[in-house]
Amino acid sequence: MVWNNLKNYISRMKSYDSNFSGFEFKFKNIHCVAVLTIDEDELIINPYAIAKLFVYKNSDLNNCLVIEPTETNVHINGKVFDFYNFFEIDNTYTKVNNFEWLKKTFIDTTDSYIPPYFESEIPSTVERAISKTFLINNTVDTD
Repeated sequence: MVWNNLKNYISRMKSYDSNFSGFEFKFKNIHCVAVLTIDEDELIINPYAIAKLFVYKNSDLNNCLVIEPTETNVHINGKVFDFYNFFEIDNTYTKVNNFEWLKKTFIDTTDSYIPPYFESEIPSTVERAISKTFLINNTVDTD
């Protein structure tokens, strides 16, 4: 499990001195908007996190799952079942390796949607999600 596009995207964000961006992706037939932050104040809980993703489901800005990707994994803020519920995945199948497989699938799928290079122009759906995230978290971009 490796976040190739995400790591490249973050590297370019840093070169532009930008702490916030976002992208859209689809996972398990659910359209999502992800707000990406690399602001160090947001990353203090998990010292291995390279970013924090605020994922909104089906353009519903009141339905958010927070994910902290590391270079080779993903940490879900909350319970594992929050991830299953958010993506409407049957959680009755609790075989030990199922969640590891699911995380790998999530990383591979999501990473394929991330633009390989940072662009300052972002879709309006992402801009709205960024605004909502800033209001919720009282986060201010100092750029």
